[in-house]
Amino acid sequence: MPKTPAQNKAIREKRRNEIMNAALILFSKHGFDNVSVSSINKKAKISHGLFYHYFENKQDVLFAILRNESQTNLALQKIIELAKTSPYEGVSELTIFISKGLANKKDNLFPHEINLFLSISEQKTLQKLSKRGKRSKYEEFNEIIAYGQQLGEFRSDILSYDLALIYGNYIKGLVRSRIYGGAKSFKAPSAESLMKLLESRGLC
Repeated sequence: MPKTPAQNKAIREKRRNEIMNAALILFSKHGFDNVSVSSINKKAKISHGLFYHYFENKQDVLFAILRNESQTNLALQKIIELAKTSPYEGVSELTIFISKGLANKKDNLFPHEINLFLSISEQKTLQKLSKRGKRSKYEEFNEIIAYGQQLGEFRSDILSYDLALIYGNYIKGLVRSRIYGGAKSFKAPSAESLMKLLESRGLC
């Protein structure tokens, strides 16, 4: 029995998502420059020709991943916007969101979504492809921390940019521990413990 247009559309969307998820994991683990279309095809278990039915090249896949309105991307955007006006509340929500996501042993895509987001500041090609005249994520986070310091919410004995780097590197370490160490052995510290790195009453 022939498939309906709706069924064909669902199949195409499923296959497209499988290619994007395979590319996401590879970009996260190996870096954008070290991933080829062939390696994406192998990970997604598809033919070389089928890839080009959905994407023009690996840059096209990257743009699709960055534009993808996944639950993780939408949540991050919402939390970052909150942090711009309410720094402590926003960063606290961000910390809780990441800690819970990493602790979820059933979700193996979440760590890679966060890692790719963090990797943009480390890889020149990703910066070039994703930035397009925009400020870096660290610059945005630095402004959030600086504003929180002005409000007395974050410790002021460390420069805002340095504090943003300390927090970012701490999160980065947790994310990569989850990716390379595996879900079974991973243990995340409490969000409250992480927030003490930033709090004005914390490690001063």
